[in-house]
Amino acid sequence: ACVRPYALEVREGIVFIWCADGLPTKDPPASPDDLDANAGDFDVYDFVVELPYDHSYLVENLADPAHIPISHDRTPGGGKRENAEAYVMEVDEATSDGFRGRFRPESKPADSEKSWQDLIFEAPGVVRYRGTPIENFVFGGALHCMPL
Repeated sequence: ACVRPYALEVREGIVFIWCADGLPTKDPPASPDDLDANAGDFDVYDFVVELPYDHSYLVENLADPAHIPISHDRTPGGGKRENAEAYVMEVDEATSDGFRGRFRPESKPADSEKSWQDLIFEAPGVVRYRGTPIENFVFGGALHCMPL
């Protein structure tokens, strides 16, 4: 019997396998904070959730921060429907590989950096959030949406 070897790499606790001939043509997604090399600098909480819909629907939902008060109304750590409001979103860079931008609730001042959160979408399914540092704390999220 013969087992065919495939290129693989572990990135952010996820095993990526290149199931094609030759070497990978693209690296797996990596956090701008390099979570693999700097893991000791962060508190990381990993979890897996299987959802009954296509990953593209999930990506669209996660890239829209205004969904939180509506979709997660009254859930632990979620939002409250009465806090729903419009968001201002700016796209700084967009390519076929995704986009980078930032967002803030419309009620927060535009001239305050503390009002903004970074948003990165890496095609086909990684959505990253990063808040503005407050003292020694920064909230961020790396959401990997993969079809199963």
